[in-house]
Amino acid sequence: MTAWICLGVLWRDPTFQRDQLWRRERLWTWLRGPLALALATCSLLAVGLYLLEPAHLFDLPRGTPWRWLLVMVLYPVLSVVPQELVFRTFFFHRYGRLLGGPWIATAASALAFSWAHVVLLNGLAVVLTLLGGWLFARTYLRTHSLVATAVEHAVYGCLLFTVGLGHWFVTGVS
Repeated sequence: MTAWICLGVLWRDPTFQRDQLWRRERLWTWLRGPLALALATCSLLAVGLYLLEPAHLFDLPRGTPWRWLLVMVLYPVLSVVPQELVFRTFFFHRYGRLLGGPWIATAASALAFSWAHVVLLNGLAVVLTLLGGWLFARTYLRTHSLVATAVEHAVYGCLLFTVGLGHWFVTGVS
């Protein structure tokens, strides 16, 4: 619901450049580095999970492949796009100039994104979303593209669910 409200506010704002919602002409150029970082990061997280909680390693695709496939398809559309609309596109358009510079705006966006995840009731989700929020905010500032940040966010999220960290990103599960 919040994403729809933010979209409505942006849509009615004459200073908002609507092409930011789907700007993708240089998508691969923008995302080559961030996607490589995502693969490396999730590989390290997989090694860490193997050492600390080996039973969870690839538990979703191994245990319930149809549920995993559903998450891979629905998570980007129902969760990632609305979050990126609110925490990057809307946030930077409405508040970016008020925060006095890109570093502060990036930090504020990452903190807001992380804070929204406190409902997950575990510190790992809050820390990882703080780091992810920082990366996604930097991508948005570079590209001014909802598509670019949504793709990056979806890749991280889908890799986390695939590797076996998804249970940390479901409300009330730790």
